[in-house]
Formats: sequence, C-alpha cells, structure tokens
Amino acid sequence: MSKTDLRRKHRETLLLNWFREGRYNLDQVIEMLNGHLLGMKEKSVSNRTVDLDIRRIKDQLILNGEKLVNYNRIFRVVTAQGTQNSITYEEKLMVPLIQKLLEPYLIIPGINRLMDDIKSEHISSGIDGVVLKNSVAFTSPHFVMNEQMQGLIMKLLKCMFGGQACVFNYTDVHKRTQNARHEVYPLQIREDQGRLYLAALPVDKEVDSRYIRIYTLDGIDNKDIKTSKEYYSESPEKAPLNPSKFSYDYANLLKKLDYVNYFQGVIGVWRSPTVEPQIIRRYFAGWALSHIKAAPLHASQQELERTDQVSTRHLDHPQVVGLIQWKIHRTPELAFRLGSYRDYSWAHHFGIHGPDQRLNWDFELT
Repeated sequence: MSKTDLRRKHRETLLLNWFREGRYNLDQVIEMLNGHLLGMKEKSVSNRTVDLDIRRIKDQLILNGEKLVNYNRIFRVVTAQGTQNSITYEEKLMVPLIQKLLEPYLIIPGINRLMDDIKSEHISSGIDGVVLKNSVAFTSPHFVMNEQMQGLIMKLLKCMFGGQACVFNYTDVHKRTQNARHEVYPLQIREDQGRLYLAALPVDKEVDSRYIRIYTLDGIDNKDIKTSKEYYSESPEKAPLNPSKFSYDYANLLKKLDYVNYFQGVIGVWRSPTVEPQIIRRYFAGWALSHIKAAPLHASQQELERTDQVSTRHLDHPQVVGLIQWKIHRTPELAFRLGSYRDYSWAHHFGIHGPDQRLNWDFELT
C-alpha cells in the first residue's frame, strides 16, 4: 500500500471512530482531524478531501449493513434498519437513570424487553454492570406495579385507544359511597406521590370540565373494569336507551374539555372545578429554602426576595430567608406538601420575621 493510501486509511479510521461516538458535526471532525495531522507533523487536508473520505466510509458501511446519517448536524453510524449501532458516551451515562425510572414498571413485558435491549446495547460486563446497579438510587416513595394493577391499566388504556366508555365499582376515599357503580369516559392515568389515579368524565354529565372526576385506581373494586358494551351485554336489562354513550371520540372530548389546561396550577391531582389558580406567597428559611429551590413545587415558582441572616421570632438562630411565589390552586395536597417544611416555612402575612410562636410541634417516632 502506498504512503498516500496509508494516509487516507488513517484519516478514514479516525473519522469513523468519531462518527461512531455520535457527538460531532462536520466542522468539528474536520478541526479534530487537521489538529491530529498537524500533531503528527503531517499536512492538513481540505474540506473536499474530507468529503471524499466520508463518501468512501459510507460505501464501506453499506457493505457492513450500516450507514452514516446526519441528524441535527451530528454524524452517527446506524444499522441499515435505522438503529444506532454505536451509542454516544452521553447516552451511555443515562442508562442507570433510565433503569431506575423504569424499575417500577418492569413487570410489564414490553418495558422489561425495552430495558433488556437498552442494557445489551449500552452496557458491557465488568465495571459497567457494577455502575449500573449502584450508581443511582431513588429514595422517594413510589409504587411497584403488580400484575393486577398492570391489568387494570392495560384495560383503561385499551378503552382510551378504542374510545370506549367503561364501568367499574368504586369505594369513595371518604367512604361516602360503598362499592357504587360508575360509568365513565376515561381521560388520563395520573401519578402523584406513588399513587395512581384516573381522571374521567361520567357518561351522564354534560361535556364540561366542572364534572371531571378523579378516582384512585386502588379504590376500584377488585381492580376490575369492563367496557360499557361488555357490561350491558351481561346485564341487558340495565342497558340505557341510547347505546351511543358506549363510545366517545377521545381527542374531541379532550379538546372540548380544554383538558390540556385543566391541571395548570395544580399540586397533586385534584382541583376545585370552579376556582381559578391564585397567587400564593410564602417565606422559607434555611434548609427549607434550599430544598424548595432545588425541588420546585410548580413551574410558576419564583423567588421574589432573599435576605441573609434574618432573626426570626420562632426559630432559634438567624436564617437565610427567601420569599417564594406561585400561581396555583389551594388544595389539600398543597397544604400537605407545605406542612412538610414545618416551622421553616410560613405564610406571607406573618412577614419576614415569622410568627410569634412555633407553628408546629415536635413528635416522637416511637
């Protein structure tokens, strides 16, 4: 092989390695290539030469069942079917986080298979496996899906995809009703604090967001639902005169309810159906201020002011105090979340120095 061919082969090897990393655009690879050549005391090459090198690389990749693609100006090597053959370093770093996010759902066959595919493509043996197992841990409470809950969710999703009303027996969380029958148009499965909920519109209500109802999935009797069509085929004497209520246009119903805006300003899963979000201001001190800034309650959160070393009337030592504002609904979930900050958070009307006495009390864990 001639010196010219050797130099060309060397360039193509460098370029292909960078393309397999999937991190660089054309200008970057040209700059890196010429920087490498100059470091080897070789002449830099023109853009045209690099373009010819890339063409040859593409031809060779095709023979190997691969191809070079340019996605958002970034070069990547993918299989002929379109799956990336070599992952980027940043993508690999995300695998432990992805695994922890998916762990509660691994009982679902498709999710399990997806996670296996991700690990087989991104993670090798040895140190990779140890890092995958130990590098990320979620400590917040979250649910682990069992087969019964999986089946319930699959039925609800089937109803949504098929535009089918559903029927289930439900025990109200406040025990106002015991095992009453509900017939609804399912809208969305929502999660909050490790618990799953169903947002739905009862079929006997007019299409108005005021009538959206929230059900806890664990409150559905035996975790069992039926489509309205199935239910009334078993009990034809209960069938309504208008069977058109058995089905609904999912997309059209969401649009009529303006559902995309229904949970704007909501902390948790419930809101008053007739009250709009309002401005709420609250002081936070010390560790509570640090926490609320790191884990905002809502997208509307703003820090209006911040003062160092404030002497409060109810805390033992001077604290950094900040005033936080949201535009949100006043809900029991909001009160629950704010209560977790104890004396280190207080309502705006108390002023920056806080209330005259402690708002909460200490308690024993025994």
